[in-house]
Parts: sequence; structure tokens; C-alpha cells
Amino acid sequence: MTVPKWNIRNVYLYLVCLITLIMLIVAVINLGNSLLGLVYPEPPYYIEKPVAPTPEDETRWEDQRELQQSQQRYYSIKRSIESLIMIVIVLPIYMYHWRKIEAEQSSDTGSSQV
Repeated sequence: MTVPKWNIRNVYLYLVCLITLIMLIVAVINLGNSLLGLVYPEPPYYIEKPVAPTPEDETRWEDQRELQQSQQRYYSIKRSIESLIMIVIVLPIYMYHWRKIEAEQSSDTGSSQV
């Protein structure tokens, strides 16, 4: 294996690969966290029940609890979709630039052996 030539183009290609790889790692971690939130949601926030609840208070308390759960589910799904979109956008950019680096290295190796 030959040592890569360090010119502006190679520095650019390697920096784009590094940045997109970091973005991919962050997106995969966020996707895992949001899917974990869907499978194992956080416990609902503590809402204090009145000491002597009326039927209306009970209904309001249950509605609040259901609202919290639905909001948590909504945000977990939203984060999952955002992470998937980031992966779909960043992965081709990474692959394109990495293939350019590999092609350049293989052409340099081929031309140096001749």
C-alpha cells in the first residue's frame, strides 16, 4: 500500500468522509435511542391526584396521563424518522467520497507499479 498524496483534493475527500461518518454515527445512536423510547417508554411524569378526587378530576387525570404517553410516542417516532432521513442523506455522500478515495489510491498504485 502506498502512502496517500496530501493535496487539497485528498484533504477535502478525507474531511468529507470524516464528517459524514460522524454524522452517521450520531444518526444511528439517535435512531437506537428513539426506537428504545418506543419499545420501552419513560414512565409518565408524576401528576398529583387530588386528595378527594371527583369523577371529573379522575377523568382529567387520566386524560393528562394519556396525553403524556401520546406526546412521548409522537416525539419518539419523529426522532426515528429524522434519524432515518439523516442516514439516507449522509450515507450516499460518504460512500461517493470514499469510493473516490479508493479509486484514486488504486490508480496511484497501478501507475506506480508500471
